[in-house]
Amino acid sequence: TALAQLETNLGNVYFHLDRYGVALQHYDRARAMLARGKPTMRGLVDFCRSCVYIETDQPDKALKVLDSAIRAHETAGKTLTSAQVRCQAAYIHFLKGNFNAALATYYDARDKLTELGSEQDVAFYNLDLAEVLLALNAFEDSADSAEKAQQGFAELKMSYEAGKSLQLLGLAKMGLVRARRIFENSGNLTFTALTDSYLAELALRRGKAKEAASRAERAFLVFSRQKLATRSAQSRLHAAAAAAAS
Repeated sequence: TALAQLETNLGNVYFHLDRYGVALQHYDRARAMLARGKPTMRGLVDFCRSCVYIETDQPDKALKVLDSAIRAHETAGKTLTSAQVRCQAAYIHFLKGNFNAALATYYDARDKLTELGSEQDVAFYNLDLAEVLLALNAFEDSADSAEKAQQGFAELKMSYEAGKSLQLLGLAKMGLVRARRIFENSGNLTFTALTDSYLAELALRRGKAKEAASRAERAFLVFSRQKLATRSAQSRLHAAAAAAAS
């Protein structure tokens, strides 16, 4: 184990020097020494190997060793570490364009971390999710994740991360505003109203009752004309909440 730790440490040194080939040689030697037993250490080494594969643009190999790392940590009973490692796997799926797999992995890991009570990890997962969802133009879900991240970081007094979350929340809202303009210009009243409803909910969460009331009322007028009862009721609730908050 001591020799494996030494090889891992040397690998880390070369990794930070951007000498990935040499780093991988050390990691591989450490991994060979840990072929049996020591699952926690084995999982750590496999995670390091995945980092090399990511940096050298070999995502399939990275996913393979990450799967090994996850199984090793689960074998060792390190449920929290296993969930943390899944974030790396989710990110690789995203880079490969496997968006469904990426989101499923993010959500599963976040649920597990929430269950384990790891508030800081949950906040970071929500931040990562907000970025991924924003890239996919899923503006409402991105805003939701960004807001959860901001609240988590604020409670943990992590001001830089809370600020970054607010920045993403602003970008998600800008995306919704742009989407609304497109729908309005194309004459799509339903999607314009739906976007107004999303923006009303966001405004309520940010304590902007006047904006929320205006957007909720516009959405209600469209939905009521179209006899969309559920959407109309939701807009009415937003308007009522805005009135109560003003």
